Amino acid sequence: MPEYYPDIAFLANLFLDYILLGIAARGRGLKIKQVRQWAAAASGSVLSVILTVAGSTGMGLFAGKLCGAAAMCLIAFGRRGAGKNILALFGCTFVMGGMLYAAAAVTGGNAGGAGHVIIPASFVLAALTMISAGGIILFRKLHRKNIGKPVYPVRFCIGDVSYRCSGFLDTGNGLYDPFRKKPVLLLVAPEFKLPLQELCKKQPEKMRYIPYRAVGTQEGMLCGAELETVTIEAGQEEIQLFAVPAAYASVSGQGCAYQVILHPDFFENIA
Repeated sequence: MPEYYPDIAFLANLFLDYILLGIAARGRGLKIKQVRQWAAAASGSVLSVILTVAGSTGMGLFAGKLCGAAAMCLIAFGRRGAGKNILALFGCTFVMGGMLYAAAAVTGGNAGGAGHVIIPASFVLAALTMISAGGIILFRKLHRKNIGKPVYPVRFCIGDVSYRCSGFLDTGNGLYDPFRKKPVLLLVAPEFKLPLQELCKKQPEKMRYIPYRAVGTQEGMLCGAELETVTIEAGQEEIQLFAVPAAYASVSGQGCAYQVILHPDFFENIA
């Protein structure tokens, strides 16, 4: 039986789990923070080492891996869509596992036991890891460059009036409520101006002042109000936001394609 080195196994699983989480996130169309991705990968790697050291087999091993996948997905993506996220992670793991078994077979290694050609298999594993990592990085760069700033259906209420419109995701939108540090929903359609003003008059406690900077304006102030709820339909998922500061601003050139501008932070916990 080959010697087992927990430290090396931990590092190898850490990077592989990180890559698998990245692939699963892209496959599901989700955004994931680096801190959460590394934390999830570390939890999965620790559990993998524990299961190996404990000599788990059969149903015990399967249950352990299922719990590990669930923990990784909860840490990385949150509770929304947990079942689909776990299936996506298992699918990516199955494909990666097939690649590694194929690599072991090609290089003369034995996937089920000790390989008699260890160094070539290690090189192949490292190459697959580097290629996968490079592919994820390249995909992220291309995705950010060519994201096209998609338009999403948005629902919210101003006072007692409900609205359903289109929201434009602008990665350059950096407006925040200066007191609560919450991202701002920017209303750009003229139809929102008067209702927003009426809401501020009827409920002055909901009034919000949002500082901004723009070309030709070193420092300005937008008057807005806090909306109770905002719902964004992102594919098959819905993003529910509460106590969202919203401000009206006249933006030329948007036409009828969208009526509000969405803050990128609205999508940080989508799952």
